[in-house]
Amino acid sequence: MHGGQLALFAATLSPDIGATVDFYGIHPNVNPDFSQLSSPVLGIFGEKDSFVPPEAVMALETTIQEAGGSIDAYTYPNADHAFFNDTRPEVYDATAAADAWQRTLQFLQANLKG
Repeated sequence: MHGGQLALFAATLSPDIGATVDFYGIHPNVNPDFSQLSSPVLGIFGEKDSFVPPEAVMALETTIQEAGGSIDAYTYPNADHAFFNDTRPEVYDATAAADAWQRTLQFLQANLKG
């Protein structure tokens, strides 16, 4: 399990999590119980991600919403898996990464108290 999926999984296990950000993390063999989701979710994905294609993102949105959860998923056009990772020049997308960072900060500020 990787970071984004781990964040989603953790948010189903603890009511103390106030906001969850998932950067391109969906694992086909890990199915958290989204009826136990404790926080709103921001999902950040890349359109060209072969590990997490747009169809998987749509399925995740549907699954979370049908379980009563809240997700705001954003898919960056022409971005690949790990587009936020500036140590991976073959996939890094500075424009998408900067926008994703701003979305993340705004989401956390809106959803975390204290």
